[in-house]
Amino acid sequence: MSGFPNVCFIRPELACLMDQYYLIRDCISGETAIKSKGQLYLPIPNAEDCSPENKKRYQAYKTRAVFYNVTRHTLHGLAGQVFARDPVITLPEAMQSIQDDATGAGVSLLQQAKKSLMMTLAYSRCGILVDYPNTEVESVEDGAPQNAVSIAAIEAGEVRPTIYTYAPF
Repeated sequence: MSGFPNVCFIRPELACLMDQYYLIRDCISGETAIKSKGQLYLPIPNAEDCSPENKKRYQAYKTRAVFYNVTRHTLHGLAGQVFARDPVITLPEAMQSIQDDATGAGVSLLQQAKKSLMMTLAYSRCGILVDYPNTEVESVEDGAPQNAVSIAAIEAGEVRPTIYTYAPF
């Protein structure tokens, strides 16, 4: 098994950005996410005082705290500027199904583009995976695998590419 990479491995370049990515994600998520992290974002004003009164004061402080989500509003505003007009999508006839369903789960190509843009604006990067199913069939003559897909299978949507967007962390 030494030839297989560890899927839990995190590159050092990514590891040094993880805290920043989590901060960005929490800011985009909003007030509930910020308040749920407790002392990470809302430190206790008098940390040395462990009395029940100080804990009640801190709880009241968290309840009163307001997080105006400028980050999410800015992100949506920038994405809105990019997609103020619908993009012109030109696909070959055989790939028209991707326009309405890029993931195979009902997410359109336009929605995938918006999701990719939002991640790129927020985190400066994102991953896009374009996948096509394995179409090898055994040859009748020599038994060797060959790539063979009928046009009918493509038109019926049985064999089609999919496009997925991934967060950088």
